[in-house]
Amino acid sequence: MRLGDYDRGLFGFKTSLPIMVGDMRVARIDFGGESQRDWARVDMPGKGCSWVRDWDAVETLEALPEAEIRRLDIALTTWDGEVTHDQVIQAHQAGRFTTRGRPPNMRTIVNSDATQGRTVYIGNRTADKFLRCYEKGYELAGKLPMGGVTHIDGHAVEDIYRVELELKAEGTAVPWDVVHRRDQYFAGAYPFCADILPGIE
Repeated sequence: MRLGDYDRGLFGFKTSLPIMVGDMRVARIDFGGESQRDWARVDMPGKGCSWVRDWDAVETLEALPEAEIRRLDIALTTWDGEVTHDQVIQAHQAGRFTTRGRPPNMRTIVNSDATQGRTVYIGNRTADKFLRCYEKGYELAGKLPMGGVTHIDGHAVEDIYRVELELKAEGTAVPWDVVHRRDQYFAGAYPFCADILPGIE
């Protein structure tokens, strides 16, 4: 693991440094800038998370003065048709995303090209909790250089589905405990999430 070349920062930060594994960028650090008051921002997407072998090391970050999680995503990918687009739609109609009061808003995106896949958004993107559900297989197939892909790692493209919970510190802090108890927080987010990840306390 090494740091890459300096680049321009995001979100008002002056400078950015990529964190590299070989030639692959797995995370970035943004820092500097008058408006940022000596803060640093670390961003690690799913690809970077797949390289982490010791999540307990996150406790080192937690111990830093004023360290906080601003956003954390937890994704469940099913590979054999256990979750489908139609199932998500039906679950919303059945109230399986209602946690208190009115059910959260649902927005669907359907492409005229079926191989682009379908997406469902549950809730408000600017809220503390937001859910994305989409046909991940089509997204993965679209990134492959060859056309006409029907299977990925032995799984039919149309059977690969992802449900992705996005937690943000807008009105409520994201506790560090989420890093160690990802399944519990995912299952507790909505009744539907508990339905597709059963047996979690």
